[in-house]
Amino acid sequence: MKREILSLCIATFIMVSLACAFPLSGQSGDISKSGYGTNVTVFGIIPIDLNDDTTRIAVDLSTATGYKGTVSLVDDQDKFYRPSEGGSSIDGGWSKDRFFLAFDVPKGTVIKRLKFEPMLPGETPGEMFSIDWESVPETSDDGLKMKMYSVTSQNEEAWDLDYTNSNSWVFDIKLTNDRSENIALSSDNLAIVDQYGWEYEGRDHVGFMQNLGQLAPGESMRFDVTFSKISKLSRPVMLKYQNLTLDISAWT
Repeated sequence: MKREILSLCIATFIMVSLACAFPLSGQSGDISKSGYGTNVTVFGIIPIDLNDDTTRIAVDLSTATGYKGTVSLVDDQDKFYRPSEGGSSIDGGWSKDRFFLAFDVPKGTVIKRLKFEPMLPGETPGEMFSIDWESVPETSDDGLKMKMYSVTSQNEEAWDLDYTNSNSWVFDIKLTNDRSENIALSSDNLAIVDQYGWEYEGRDHVGFMQNLGQLAPGESMRFDVTFSKISKLSRPVMLKYQNLTLDISAWT
């Protein structure tokens, strides 16, 4: 299938209950001290699976006051990653002071923060600063918890009218069973709701969940789930599983 990433993976990982999303921002303390430094705004990220083990995370960011220096992506295990394209430093971009910065990370990586190490005029190191990701969006009810790590969309193969006018949406989610009995994972319990209030039920648009088996008490499972044959005019704003409802309007 020819894949075209159409939407931002919103791995801002901000709690849904806070109703927060991109953009995230931060700045160097050098601005107030010396007049030099930078403001950085992160608009979102786009994940692209390079293979079964590696994901390229493209960070869409801007530097309103310009930036020269290095940037590192730090995961939730405090492992540092440098940009995979264009070296380890940035200076300008494809649109004045706005650009993508790509990081190749193990698939499933959870972002903790971006660390910036500015370089001031005269090649003087500036004051380091970070932009934090706050948490993975999640919801829970009646002993069942759902987290969403990313969402992307891709074109369907255009071999009939339904597919020509459709997209697939791929959600990276984790379900945790905090109940005292087993839970059977089923596509019948999944659904997405678009901006018009139309609900796409899993029984009609997801076809593999029956192979995931059951969750024992205290057990978690993280997996990708694909909703296919979704109208190109639809933008998912809600993800549902049983009684769980996750507002994803800021992430699509």
